[in-house]
Amino acid sequence: MSVIARFRDADAAFARAANLDLCDPLRHFELVVPERAGTCKTLLNAILAIAARHLSWTSDFDPLASNRYHDECLRYLTPMLNHASTLSDENLFAATIILRMLEEMEGSTTGQDYHGHLLGIHAFVNIGDQYMIPGSLSAASFWVGLRQEIYIAVVTQQPVKVNLDHFVVDRSFEPADDYTWSNRAIVHLADVLNFCFGEDPPSSGHWDALNEASEKWSLSRPTSFNPFFFRERVAPSAFPEVWHGSSCHVGDQFTERTDQGALMDLLKKTEADHARPTKAIQQQLMKAWGWIPDHDGSDG
Repeated sequence: MSVIARFRDADAAFARAANLDLCDPLRHFELVVPERAGTCKTLLNAILAIAARHLSWTSDFDPLASNRYHDECLRYLTPMLNHASTLSDENLFAATIILRMLEEMEGSTTGQDYHGHLLGIHAFVNIGDQYMIPGSLSAASFWVGLRQEIYIAVVTQQPVKVNLDHFVVDRSFEPADDYTWSNRAIVHLADVLNFCFGEDPPSSGHWDALNEASEKWSLSRPTSFNPFFFRERVAPSAFPEVWHGSSCHVGDQFTERTDQGALMDLLKKTEADHARPTKAIQQQLMKAWGWIPDHDGSDG
């Protein structure tokens, strides 16, 4: 099979396995990254690595193919991270984001997530604003990297280590498109995590400011975040029918047992069908809901 044919197959698998463009109206990872991979072998190998892993988990595809593509990608990428010129290459930034996603996927099966590619993401983010142009692939990669970092911060109860002092980071409440409002919420979540797990002693004044910002976001956000259709659930469905205009509008909490069970089934199906890691989330939810004991070691 030719490289082009393999790339087409990988692109389809990658589109199913990844959902990196939730808050990106330009859908860089769906539309731009596959095109860039045609001229950037490192980016192509990153896509092929995650696509091969996805296919090996959902079909009888060669389980070792992903390792070969991953190793070939790192053979070029790793030594280049020491050069400032490399860190301005947004194609390599996107490749690092994809490798981090692959690392998350594999961590769900091995039980070990070494966060190795997070260091690469930090290197690209910390180089400065001059390469982080709004609407660019670099900016899109920054937002995905921040969400990946937030996930790790929640799981490990550590502060967010990505530099948030960037031109693309907006904490204002000025009128803007829905994607900007969603990214503002993501930044606010990072600020809250840094308050909870950071090195500085928490203060009531800081907490009040964060709480005020949260309330102001809720009051100021566009009405487009409200669902445009709602219908109460009808048995045997566990969920009500809620329609939103965009994926960047959605967020829910589940308190009823039937809803919780349906969510667990959805997470299991997501992992089985799309090779997205959900076991850690399942464990956290079951502990939070009281389904299983939460052994934190406090009893001795």
